[in-house]
Amino acid sequence: MDSCSSIISDWSIMQLEWLNDQADLYVSAFEDDDLSFFSTMNKLFLDLWPVHQMLWPSKPEYQCLTNSEQQHIYDAEDWLKIHIRSFFKEHYPQPGTSMLDTCISKWSSDQLEWLNNYKSAFVSAHRHNELRLFWPSILENFIKLWPICQLLWPIKPTWQILSKVECHCILNAEGEIALNIMFFFERLLTLCLL
Repeated sequence: MDSCSSIISDWSIMQLEWLNDQADLYVSAFEDDDLSFFSTMNKLFLDLWPVHQMLWPSKPEYQCLTNSEQQHIYDAEDWLKIHIRSFFKEHYPQPGTSMLDTCISKWSSDQLEWLNNYKSAFVSAHRHNELRLFWPSILENFIKLWPICQLLWPIKPTWQILSKVECHCILNAEGEIALNIMFFFERLLTLCLL
């Protein structure tokens, strides 16, 4: 996992320029309710900077990869997708996202206790190179316990139809929660607390 986090901890100058060049598309996608923006950006980014080349610059592409190396690629791609989303949300915030920052920037004591209960599952997934399955599962379970609508709008009736901006806020919150969950466990791993 160290190699995964190291390739995305700092954007290269070319990557930063490319990401900043996409800002108008990001704003336009938000205004036009285009939900395919991030999947398109992820694909374009990975076409320009394949993870294989970022992880092992001197290793020929035609050389067969071990299962462990393939898992590193999957994990790094997942990290990159989250960091691309995070880059745009951080550098080009959209209307209605300030509420999102306040409700998911810190864990409640119940959420911390719940996350701590997943430590052993994380360790097992990390040891067996199954983090690709672990992340979606823990996010899904988290959202079942703490629905995003209730986090963002605690007094809003659940039957009320959401506006486009509110739908975008929910998508952004889901991405932020996923990122925060990953950082929670990665930090524990880095600090050797597991």
